[in-house]
Amino acid sequence: MSFKTYFPKHEENRMKNEGDVLTARDNFVSMFIEQSRAEQNFVLYNLLWQRFNWMNDYIRHDDKKIIEVGCGAGLSQFFINTDKLVLTDILDNPWVDRQEDALHLSYPDNSLDIVIASEMIHHLASPHAFFTDMAMKLKPGGRIIIQDMCNSLIMKLALRIMRHEGWDDTVDVFSPKAICNQADDPWSANCSIPDLLFRDTANFEKEFPMYRVIKSERNECFMFLFSGGVIAKGPRLPLPKFLTKVLAVIDKVCIFALPEVFACGRSVVLEKK
Repeated sequence: MSFKTYFPKHEENRMKNEGDVLTARDNFVSMFIEQSRAEQNFVLYNLLWQRFNWMNDYIRHDDKKIIEVGCGAGLSQFFINTDKLVLTDILDNPWVDRQEDALHLSYPDNSLDIVIASEMIHHLASPHAFFTDMAMKLKPGGRIIIQDMCNSLIMKLALRIMRHEGWDDTVDVFSPKAICNQADDPWSANCSIPDLLFRDTANFEKEFPMYRVIKSERNECFMFLFSGGVIAKGPRLPLPKFLTKVLAVIDKVCIFALPEVFACGRSVVLEKK
């Protein structure tokens, strides 16, 4: 087993509904907004709450232009406490406010206050192009709020078992010439990208001196692994609501003790100088 590089084919995927954002959104709305299902997936809800709720602390009351790039199923709008959020995605789904390619935004330079990127950085064909372009689109003091993968030992084992997404620890994510994913496949994934970018925040700031890193922490483990998946679906653990709180505590303890083994998520905030 190689722990440096692994890329499964789509047909090898053992998870269901790969890329089916319509079903993912319908299931979430049915379970938690309309509450029409008897059995709610509280682990999934708490996972999503953890992924988005912390972002509210980094959105200021005077931020006017707030967008999410690569919004997928658009579930952020149920957790982000603002009526200014504009959902953008390369796919024109019914909840998408504006169809945009994250690598070629049509917004004017110096026009955006906040850019949210949830679970999309590891899908980028060129991280260098993304962060370079975002630095032009953001106003001075504008922020990129990121939630994404942390490719720990347990995450790599889970990816090998489910054959859902892959990774390449050897790619130079800071190179403008590096191709980190297939540009013509929005579901192409390299789960090493967030780690390679943000494991050493001083190096990120050196490579992209237009930003300062104001938050970088690892999170998520069993809450993610037992959720059954957000879009692509796999096995889940049907815990009652009170036990999900216990699971959240277990996650924090494991990640604090051995982050390189257990952390499956990463929260990052960048601020344009």
